[in-house]
Amino acid sequence: RNEGSLQGLVVSFNRTLAAFASQEGNLRTTLRELPPTLAIADTTFDSLNRAFPPTRAFAREVLPGVRLSAATIDASFPFVTQVRRLVSEPELRGLVQDLRPATSDLASLVQATTGLLPQVNAVNECVIGNVLPTIKTTLQDGDLTTGVPIYKELSQGLVPAAGESQNLDGNGQYVRFGVQGGANQISTGTSNFGGKQLFANVNLRPLGTRPIYPGKKPPYRPDVRCASQKAPDLSSAAGPPSETVIARSTSATIGGAAARRAPATPTTATPRTPSTDNSPPATTGKGAR
Repeated sequence: RNEGSLQGLVVSFNRTLAAFASQEGNLRTTLRELPPTLAIADTTFDSLNRAFPPTRAFAREVLPGVRLSAATIDASFPFVTQVRRLVSEPELRGLVQDLRPATSDLASLVQATTGLLPQVNAVNECVIGNVLPTIKTTLQDGDLTTGVPIYKELSQGLVPAAGESQNLDGNGQYVRFGVQGGANQISTGTSNFGGKQLFANVNLRPLGTRPIYPGKKPPYRPDVRCASQKAPDLSSAAGPPSETVIARSTSATIGGAAARRAPATPTTATPRTPSTDNSPPATTGKGAR
């Protein structure tokens, strides 16, 4: 009854079979791989079936949090607004811009500090290894030995220095001196004041000279680390009064401007335990004892 439709069906079916026939190799491969694929699919579907119950339970439990997320997001908007203002140009962004020069200078300072720290360490080694042991020693000076470390003797010497200007009048503070002369005249060698010989009158005859001038300055080695150098020896040798210590001349006047002439034969005093005076001997122009 429907020959036309049957004819169309036969023609279409023929085309379909021709299409399958043109892909015969792929169809054979598909049919060959289909059994293992179906086996894997069965295993996958079983795993999905086992995963669905906990997934459904998780979905039920997460629903309250999801319902509250909108309110949480709304509550976070003011915070986000404040954070945006904080990182804006007038706030942190501007601060970072202002700190850039300081950061650059700080980097230069850190780089320079790497060269400074070894020098500071060298100073510390010098203080710990040389200075502190020296000022903590006690000078042995016979009857004049105090028995206290050097740094305490130095601090004790500040007491009279602090009270030297306690006197005052309407013009302000002033220093009071007590000057006197004696029957014993001493002199120096060539002094630092115009190369002239200096004289003084004292009450007591000199006992000795400490330290004895070694005849040359100690070596100065700034190119050698202080910590590797020998600590100074403050217990230097003592000696009798310098030969320039003379008896008082009859032509000398105390405080006079006239030149004083020493006698031809100087006198020497009997040596005894030297004092703690660390000035060089009289022949060096530094004073005598």
